[in-house]
Formats: sequence, C-alpha cells, structure tokens
Amino acid sequence: MLKNTFIKVILLLICQIANTQNINDVQSNFKFYEITEFRDGMKFMVEPNGYHINPYFKTYHKKGRGTEIDLNQLKGQIFEFRRYEIRDIKCSQGECQRLFLIFEKDGNEFEYNTYKTKNELENQGGDLKINVQEFIFYDDVLIAEQVLKGKEFYLIKSLGYNLRGTNKLYKITDVKPNSSNFPVEIEYTDVESGSKYKQEFRLSGTNERHTCKSYINACSFSEYFIPKEQFEQKKEKEKDLIVAYLPFKLKSKPENSAKEIMEVKVGDTLKYLGFSNNYYIVEKNGEKGYVERHIASFYLKDEIKKERDSIIKVELELRAKELKDKILNDCNYYINGIDEFDGKTKMFTEVYNLMNKSLSIGEFSVELRKIDNSRYIRFHSNENLGCASPYESKKSYVKVKLENNDILTFYHIGDINCGDFSLFATFSQSDLSRLKKSPIKTVRISGTDYYHDIDSLEWDKFFMDKLECIK
Repeated sequence: MLKNTFIKVILLLICQIANTQNINDVQSNFKFYEITEFRDGMKFMVEPNGYHINPYFKTYHKKGRGTEIDLNQLKGQIFEFRRYEIRDIKCSQGECQRLFLIFEKDGNEFEYNTYKTKNELENQGGDLKINVQEFIFYDDVLIAEQVLKGKEFYLIKSLGYNLRGTNKLYKITDVKPNSSNFPVEIEYTDVESGSKYKQEFRLSGTNERHTCKSYINACSFSEYFIPKEQFEQKKEKEKDLIVAYLPFKLKSKPENSAKEIMEVKVGDTLKYLGFSNNYYIVEKNGEKGYVERHIASFYLKDEIKKERDSIIKVELELRAKELKDKILNDCNYYINGIDEFDGKTKMFTEVYNLMNKSLSIGEFSVELRKIDNSRYIRFHSNENLGCASPYESKKSYVKVKLENNDILTFYHIGDINCGDFSLFATFSQSDLSRLKKSPIKTVRISGTDYYHDIDSLEWDKFFMDKLECIK
C-alpha cells in the first residue's frame, strides 16, 4: 500500500512539473516507449469497452503454466508493469527464447507472452507491431488529466467532423480512458457557443500497434491545439508583422533623395511602425527604414495566413481524395498472408463504413474475412441495439435487401457481445454470388433489445465492389 501511494505521488509530481515546464509544447508531456522500454510502475488498464479475447495474458508461472485470464471480468482494472523475463520454451524449431512482460495487480503477478525474442523486439519493434493487446497505456490518461483537463486551448488545425473552426477557443472539460489504439477520449466545450465535442487521441503512442496517420486520426495534441496563453502572446507579438512578397529597398528618411540603407528580400519579415507622408515606416533586424507606399511590396501577416490556409485546404482536399480513392479501389487488408502459428491463409479487410465510404465504425460498417476456403463477415454499428446474441431464443441477425428484392439473412455465430454492436457471421459461395448481382436497397440490424433499419446507404454497391477481395 505504501509503495503504491509513493508511486502515485511521484507520478502526480511529474505531471505537475511537466505541466509547468512544457505548457508551450503539450505533446512533449507524452513520451513514447517501445515495448522493450517499459519501466517498473507504468500503468495499463484493461479496455473499459468491447469484448476481450487475449489468450496471451495469464496468471504468472515461472515455467509458463499460468491460467488464462478472462479480461471481460476486469474491464477498467489497472495493472502495473514490473519487469521482463526471458524464458526458454518449446516451439516449432525445438527450443526458443521468448520475452515475457510481468505485471502486478493487488499483490498478484501476471504474464504476457510477446512470442518474440528481446533482440527481435529491440531491432524491429516498430515493424513487428507488437503490443499488449486490449490494454490502454493508462499513464497517458493520468498525464492528460493533469496537463489538459480544465484548461483552455485554441484550435489551430481542423480536427474531425465537428471541430472545423480554427483559431477558436475550447475548454477541455473531461478526460476518459478509451482504447489501446487511442487511450484517451477528450471532451471539449466551445467557450463561445457552449457546444460540446469528443475526440479520441493517440498521444504518446505507447502500446499502439498501428502507425498513426495524422490526416485520418488525431495523433499529436500539439498538432491541433495551442495553450490559450501562448496563442494570445503569439498573436500580440505578431500583430504588427508584415512579410515582403517582392524585393525593395528601405531609405534612411521619408524623402526621395534619402540614402538607401538596406535591401528587403522576398519572404523577409518586417515590423510595421506606422505611416507618414506617403511612406511606410518599418523595422528590419532592429533598424528603422522608410519605403514609399507605391513601392512597398508586403502582405500583412493575417493575409499571409489566409493565403497559406487556402493552400493547406487544397492540399488536404487532395489528400482526402487520394485516401477516398484508396478506400474505393484497394482491398485495404490489415491481415493478408499465412498465419505462422496455425498455417492458415488469412485475408482480413479493414472496417468499411457504408454510410460515408470511410474506414471507420458508424451506423453501418462491414468487415470481410477469409480463412483458407471459409468466408466470414462482421457487421458493426454504433446504434444501441442491446447485445449481439447467438442463442436460438433470441438470435441476432442482419438482413440485407437488394435492389432486385433478393433478401439475405446473416445470423450471429460468435460469443454474445454487449458492447458496441458487432455481429459475426459466415456466408457461402451462393451468398457471395447473390450479393454481387445488385446494389443494397435496405438493411435491418437486429440485436437482443431493438432493431434498426437503414434505407439510405451512400455505398450501396459495396458488395459489388469489394467481394473480389475475398473471392
């Protein structure tokens, strides 16, 4: 108990120091740790949402005979990392070394088998995409609570679908643990309007197995937000700055016959001091000079920003188009190859959102899978439908009605799932052929408590476009 209290006090002090020293670069508070750099006392939380299957996390046993843990009974529980252990175990090559991560909770120890050697992880860790599955790096949450919660920030880059207005002031009102990929969900309030928004953030990226793409996801906090004090100081400092867009020369006096004292080049930043007798008065490198109004060739800084923002907007639109083209025209597998453990050929696509043609979970999303010659489909929905149940008395299903009035029904075959609605089903070669014949007309998703009908899919030709990926 004393040891745990001491660790909490130290962590709190570190957060407070970080908050004071790094307020101008909030992201620097969130240090990234490779899986081989974990330290004693680092905290990890079992994801509070979803259904968990993690066969690699067991009770501790020196000889590897620990008992598998049902993480569904431990949602939201916090474990502390303690140490690494390198063990000799039997494998397909005979004898192998494997790196185990040892955790502690309430005086009991647990182990996580990385199925890799320490050298493999150190030399190729980023490429191997190894993490402690279904665990949040909880230190990110604790630091976010100290550094972000209750503080005001200006948005300097458009974020998500809701926070589009840059240079607007927001207050962070809440910080919650979220998932292993994005450990923190942050709630913002628009200070002016009172509107509330939520956004998942990656922050340090510790225990994250995917590369974060900033044009899709919120990775670095400081990429989007700047503290209120810093923003206002910067704005005050830059309010009188101007930038040259053509070269010209400054004179020593506001007279035609005055001596030219310095040259201004394209892109030089000057300080605007005033205007008198048809001359601009400016300062360059601490030296004052004059330039006639009809010769002066500079933008006010705000105008430069507007021009820059328009260029950024075009670049983002082009990048979004490239991403959209990739989603529509590629298979976008996140697994495609032979499983080294069971020897099965596996093809798993990303999750496609049929409501807006993106890679995300929404009102109706679909993931396609093929394992050897068997095909599967997983339907996702953020609608509150109760559970996805495989039991005959209340079996969950998804019905897909095509434009040609053909109706296909997919029944849930997985375990009961009472988080976000996720239904796992098989489909046959016959189903595949029928789905490819006609666009989707309407869909019914049925859980244990409610059902939900969707009759306006943006991607109604999804199956016609993507079933070739698992043919």
